[in-house]
Amino acid sequence: LRASAPPQPLPPPPGGGPGLLATVRARRSRRNFMAGGLDLPSLSRLLTAALPAPGPCQATVLLGPGGGLPGGAYLHLPQERALALLRASDQRQALAQACLGQLWVGQAALGLVLWADLDLLAERGGPRTYRHAMLAAGRAGQRLYLAATALGLGCCGVGAFYDQEVAAIAGLPPTAQ
Repeated sequence: LRASAPPQPLPPPPGGGPGLLATVRARRSRRNFMAGGLDLPSLSRLLTAALPAPGPCQATVLLGPGGGLPGGAYLHLPQERALALLRASDQRQALAQACLGQLWVGQAALGLVLWADLDLLAERGGPRTYRHAMLAAGRAGQRLYLAATALGLGCCGVGAFYDQEVAAIAGLPPTAQ
């Protein structure tokens, strides 16, 4: 993937918040998103929680306007704690259509597309790397839910979507899945 601008560093995530047990108890899927963007500290906390270190999964972040960064598609760079702009246009409505017309997807301030280059992973680690990538994606999703809950934000996973359409919207390489 090619960035169209230098990476935008993310601030360190703020500390504090409710305890783990209270957060787990409050965790729910929520789809009634309100208009507005995410400030940089909240964005940083969500991404740091979901993907704290490089692993088999990578992430493309789709942001709406009105937050700490302009709306667009960004590649998450966990080692650099930064986001690299891929496309400077709001892709959330296209993502909602690619998610079988689930319009609430287009209202979310953040869309996180988790993906892996399975050919590269299999070349490096063998055929079981697909399983490792799926487990890593599941863990990232659950950590994102908990971080959103701790911040008082809504979160909802999407499991129904058209693979090729989402890949095009997120600007994924041809070998990504």
